[in-house]
This record gives sequence, structure tokens and C-alpha cells, in this order.
Amino acid sequence: MATSRQFTYGGAGAAPSGTTKTGSLWVGTPTSPERYDLNYGGKIWWMGPDEDNKYIIGKDVPSSDWPAKGDTPPYPHDSGSVRFWGSLNDSEGAFVARVNSLPARLGQPPFDDGNQCANWLSDNGYWTNYQTVPETGFFATFRVHNTPTSNDYSENYLTYNPSNDKMFGWNDDMPNGRGNGVFDDISDISLNDLYIVSESNQYQPTISNSGPGMMCFNGNDGYLNAGTYLVKYDTSNNTAISRVETANGNSTNKIRRPVFEPSTSKIFIPFGQYVDIFNTSTFSYSSTINLAIANNNAAQVAIVNTDDDEVLVASKEGFSVFNPSTLSLEGSGTFSGIAGSLLNGVYNSAQGKYYIGCGGNDDKPKIIVIDATTYAVTKLSIVEGGGANNNGSTSIALDTVRNVIWCMNDDRKIAAIDCTNNSITHYNTTFSGTSYSVMPYVIDDKLLIGSRVNRNSGKVYKLTTVISNG
Repeated sequence: MATSRQFTYGGAGAAPSGTTKTGSLWVGTPTSPERYDLNYGGKIWWMGPDEDNKYIIGKDVPSSDWPAKGDTPPYPHDSGSVRFWGSLNDSEGAFVARVNSLPARLGQPPFDDGNQCANWLSDNGYWTNYQTVPETGFFATFRVHNTPTSNDYSENYLTYNPSNDKMFGWNDDMPNGRGNGVFDDISDISLNDLYIVSESNQYQPTISNSGPGMMCFNGNDGYLNAGTYLVKYDTSNNTAISRVETANGNSTNKIRRPVFEPSTSKIFIPFGQYVDIFNTSTFSYSSTINLAIANNNAAQVAIVNTDDDEVLVASKEGFSVFNPSTLSLEGSGTFSGIAGSLLNGVYNSAQGKYYIGCGGNDDKPKIIVIDATTYAVTKLSIVEGGGANNNGSTSIALDTVRNVIWCMNDDRKIAAIDCTNNSITHYNTTFSGTSYSVMPYVIDDKLLIGSRVNRNSGKVYKLTTVISNG
């Protein structure tokens, strides 16, 4: 038997016994014994749609002239006091799509989860049978639109410049004519903020359509890997300074993070078999390391060790450590059981160790730990078990305050690695982002995670909340 209930426009009055009030709507219940057909409460009531296997949205029509079923009393034509919408099915995605297409939402930034939709409906006097789920714990959200005129957005790749408190984000669908999105004053993010990059002046300018890409920084100087070019920026005033061609990069390589090595003032970019090196003092191409000499010819990650003035480059097969001045090989090692791409990496000076986020050939997230003195390798499996078990990799963020690495476990929950002993703590907070889109560093005690899903906002987590939620 179909599930449905009764509705009417109740205005400012209190709903009669046995009914509830949402905005100006009076709402019955599917099992109510009231005689709504006898104009209960002095109103003409309207039977709502079948609610089985779909989500229903209702809104009052104060003028009572909405087309109604039938044209005979007591339901005369164009006298309805409630309007309804229904989703295609009972999935969260279908509900979100239905809310985003409501007349009142047209031209507005689309929502990307059910809770946002349900909260907006409630705030604006709509009734729905959608039940909100407990909040996943995120503190704020952010979006990078593909272009100022696009309704599509995602935040696959994130970098941060602490010198001017700016985050730079981009996605694979942004055209080369569009630079990275720029988020100002990241440390000032407040609860429930939505940071949106969608105005022309919120993107970095390009040089000859150089496009977006991963960045590194030296003070206000920003260096963007556009694949075939390295582009220099003044990030304090968002201006493009110059560009220089790479020797071995291509358009798909812009996802590789360049790193700035301070003892030599050089930029290192891993391009698979080759690592291109650039002088920042003259802003020119300097030289290339051919990783074939180290049996590590598919480098995806480069990490700077400022304690020992070394640069580590790594692929899923292993790693090589170089002296940045002489480019001599200082050490190397191999990995086993690593699948897919290495996602990102950091050096933790407090431990004298490198940390790399990745996935294993067992389809479980892994973190590789490399001792900077002995080059000993430890491989950690970030596995909780007992849940959805639908995540096979993770990127990472270094929390220097707690001396931990934050990451994503196999059940899509936030986890932390205690760097002093490699112990793992799993938290109840759902990782509502993409496994490879973690900002590598914690900012003002907040974890920032982007998304590669179209029309899905990046999330900001306050770590004290994550921890208190267990």
C-alpha cells in the first residue's frame, strides 16, 4: 500500500492536534485517524504524493490557486494550497538533484549533499520526508569553479603558501586559459563558511594560457608546474612574472608537485624517469636527473629535507635521495606491495623521517615511512576494518603541533599516525573528500580536503572536533 499524507496551507495559525507545522504548511501523518475529508481545522486538505522509494518536497501556496487534482467539489480546479516535487528515487544524489532544480534554487550555487538541501528546505518553509544524517564533522566548505561562468566545480589539487596565508586549488577540467583558484586568509575560516572561487579576480593570471598546476613557494614567490612550463608568480599581489620551459614535462605532468630546495634556491619537479631542476635566482632551467641510474624511473613525488639538505624522489618501486648541490646519489631503497600512484609526501623534522601517502596492492591505504639517516623503510597499513571497506589509498597531512600524520583509512574515516611510534588512531568522523586531495599541512588546527567529484565542495575539519568525536 502506498505511503502518503495530507497537507494544507495553514498560514500563521497553530497546527491542529495530530498534525505538525512546517513553515506555513500543516502536515498530517500517514496513519492519522483524523477526518481530513471533513475540512479538519477549517481547511481543505490535499493528499500528498506516494512517498515510497522517493523523496517528496512540499511548499505552501498561500494564494490557493495551484492546479489541483480533479475539478469537482471539494477540489475545484486551480484551488490547491500546496505544491509538490518528487525525486527520481530514494538516493541522496536524486534528492540533491531535485532540490537543486527547484524554481527557488535556479541560478543559485548548487548543493552537494543531502544535509545541506534539507537544512535549506527547512529554513525556507518547505516540508520533506528526507531525513538528515548526523553531521560528518566538517567545519566549513570551499569550491573552485572551473571558470567564472561555470556551474561545475571541484578541488582535486591543493597547495598552501604560509607567507601570505593563501590556498591555491584547481581541477582537471579547468581550461588552460584559467589559472589556479586563490583562497585568501585561509587561517581565518569560520564555522559554516563557504569559500567560493568564481569571480575572475579570484584566479591566478596565466602567461600564454599556461593554465593551472601544482605549486611550491619561497616567501611570496610561487612556482607553478604547468607541465610544459614552470611559471613564476608574486603571490602577494597575484601577478604572473615569467615562465620557462621544462625539459621533460608534458601537459599531463602538472599534477606533480614542484619543491623548493632552500640551500640551493632550486626547484625540483619529478617527471617520471627525469627530475627537472631550475634556478630561481635567474629563473632558468638548470639540469635534469635521469633516474634510470637508480632503478627508480617513474618518480611521482619529491620531498625536501631541510635538516640534511637533501631531496628525496620516489615512485611506487622505490626512492632515491640526492645532494641538491652536486646531484650525487646519497642513498636509495625499494618498496614492495605498493599499487597505483604515490599521492603526496612530507618530511617531518621532529622525527627525521619522510612520509608518503599511497595505496597497496591489497587495495588498502598505505603510508610509507623512510628514516632520513638509515633509509630504513616502514610500511603502515591504515586499516580499521568492519565498515564499508571502500577506500584503497590515501594522501596525508603533517600536523606539527601533535606530531602526527592525518590520513584516510579503509573505511573512509579520518585516521592519525603518531609519528613517535607509528601507532594508528581511527576516528568516527567520515572523510568527506577525495583520498588524494588532502592539503599536505594542517593550517590553524584544521585539516583541508578537496574533492574530485563534480559539484562537490571541499571540506574543512577542525581537528579538536574530530578528536572529541572519537
